[in-house]
Amino acid sequence: MEKPRAKQLLERLEKGEVDKIVEEKGKIGYLLTKPHNGVRRIIVYRKKDGELLKTPVEVEVPADLREEDLYLVDYVIQSVCMSTPACLPFALENRSILNMARYYLLYRTGSKKTLWNRIYHLYNLSRYLGKTPDQIVREASVDGGFSRWLNRRLEDYLLVLKSRGLSPSYMSLCIQSLKALYKANGLEFRFDKPLRNVIVYRDRSPRPEELQKLLEIANLREKVIISMLALGGFRLGTLVRLRYRHVKHDLEREITPIHIHVESEITKGKYCDYDTFIGAEAAEFLKLYLERRRRRGEKITDESPLIATEHRPPRPLAEISVYSLINRLYAKAGLIRRGEKRHEIRVHSLRKFFRTQLTARGIPSEYVEYMMGHRTSRYNDIKSLGIEYLRELYRLANLSIRPKPLTEEEVIKVMQRALKRIAERAGVSLQGEIYPAAYIEEAGESGEFERFSLELETVLKHLVARMLESDKGQKNKVWQK
Repeated sequence: MEKPRAKQLLERLEKGEVDKIVEEKGKIGYLLTKPHNGVRRIIVYRKKDGELLKTPVEVEVPADLREEDLYLVDYVIQSVCMSTPACLPFALENRSILNMARYYLLYRTGSKKTLWNRIYHLYNLSRYLGKTPDQIVREASVDGGFSRWLNRRLEDYLLVLKSRGLSPSYMSLCIQSLKALYKANGLEFRFDKPLRNVIVYRDRSPRPEELQKLLEIANLREKVIISMLALGGFRLGTLVRLRYRHVKHDLEREITPIHIHVESEITKGKYCDYDTFIGAEAAEFLKLYLERRRRRGEKITDESPLIATEHRPPRPLAEISVYSLINRLYAKAGLIRRGEKRHEIRVHSLRKFFRTQLTARGIPSEYVEYMMGHRTSRYNDIKSLGIEYLRELYRLANLSIRPKPLTEEEVIKVMQRALKRIAERAGVSLQGEIYPAAYIEEAGESGEFERFSLELETVLKHLVARMLESDKGQKNKVWQK
């Protein structure tokens, strides 16, 4: 069997010819050759998951790259080669694109997805216009009539996209990418004919019974993925970056729901850290999955990927791999049809399930947004409440894919436990006589009373939601004497 071209190329290269090799876990693999005739070669040969590319990508760059230039080039490689390695020469051979990458690193979040998105749209637009980004920037800076020509050609391009059935949001991204190119190069692009931002394809939260179908046909690793996304509200990009240390404390002590602290470095935009939880269903699947990996000889350490490939040594699953895996499960369960471009249930819909179910069970929306990693106006207030406070709210919601109706005795126990915890945090003893008026007067000034009232309201909302759920599912067994 013929070796992949990437492997043949690596074998042909002499050791003295290579100046630097990047082979870190979870990164695109590439090498940088030593200067020769005033240039260096960058050769990208390995995917993020460690698999060799069938056809390596080669780009020539100037020989006199400085430290900051190498850092910038690495950012571009890691962004572009996640999905479209063929766009790398386009990105590195245009100084204006490198200026845009520099802008996103210095003045934005440095998101690889955002940079890839901008480069991808500019690549397609550039091919249509027959001009490179450098030519566009150069002509825009010296020719006053160029903007009128570009606006007309951009309208033509948008019409082509519309004829291909692409959505207004896709066309809007094209305009945003051009604006970003101009801004990063000290120019301003004006397009005075805003597109109608119409939602063409709506998605929805899956129903519990639909997720139950997925669990019935999923293997153990897929069960972990589905349950953690639905019960923890993670984004795919965050889920694949979780390590064993994120669950170690609660999992080994059999504490449920399991608390997971998500650092800002593994979130979208890297704006803030946050805390979320996974319930008993996800915890049980995760425990079985990790035990299976140990039986196969893997040594699980704090830095082991929580969800790994089947390769040896195990590596973190790539985001695109999880995306494809979930869509295959959707199709197998009959929730989507193969061949269709858009579906009402998508991968992101699992995150919607988390929000929809928690709010329906009485958890205030601000708390749900916090557990999803959104920085709202109450972010600091909610964070200051502490992990156990949030854990109790999540426990009260009893979020699950296979919900069980509460019996009357269980409702009484939930109410007693909730009132006891609220009283303890308020510094009120439930033994003996209670003087609520004095407590309200004292706590009102600090805002504590409002906080405890909110928690009590949450408990009551949750119980009402569960009563309705129980009454619907088991009318003759529960709530009727």
